[in-house]
Amino acid sequence: MTHIAQFIFRKEDIHLLDYISDGGTLVEPECYVPVVPLALINSCEGFAIGFSAMLPNYHPKDVIDNVRRLLDGEETVKMVPWYKNLTVTEEKGRYYAEASWSVQHQKVVTINYLLPGVHYQDYANFLTTLKKEKKKNIEDFNLKLGTANEVVFQVTLQQTMHDKDIIKLLYLKRHVSTSKTYLLNAKGNVANYATTKEGNFVYYMSH
Repeated sequence: MTHIAQFIFRKEDIHLLDYISDGGTLVEPECYVPVVPLALINSCEGFAIGFSAMLPNYHPKDVIDNVRRLLDGEETVKMVPWYKNLTVTEEKGRYYAEASWSVQHQKVVTINYLLPGVHYQDYANFLTTLKKEKKKNIEDFNLKLGTANEVVFQVTLQQTMHDKDIIKLLYLKRHVSTSKTYLLNAKGNVANYATTKEGNFVYYMSH
């Protein structure tokens, strides 16, 4: 177990877990229980018949602070979706994530960080398709893989464009859902975790 994992999965809780038995020998816990809800920190997205899960990332500190409030019997505060190096804004009660990008030399758009869930190869294919459609105003693009998982795209436009048009053309902004979602509860059953009117996820409950 890594150093940071030891703070998330506390050794003090080990004896409280239910273990899998293999021929009478206890092997490993049925599941590990973190001290904070990792689904809110790591995000998750998936679909099944009749169920869906779409959780954004929240800042670890915000999640930890709300857990402490709940343990102290206090009301939680509203959490805003958070993605490292990206911008999240609220517009008419809906959250939107925007990629990290800038315009250089008027016609060159530099994209340093893509939207969450967008793989750089898929995005390269997307730009290739736009380039083939001459009316889309894409002259050319190049991809540079940087350090620390940084992927830099440089897109050359055929003519200058307004920022809002660039965002729409290059898919640099998207809605971040914070509505209801289905997750497995402590008993391994599918449960509907709805948001409160304040926008906080209700996860601290008995099942």
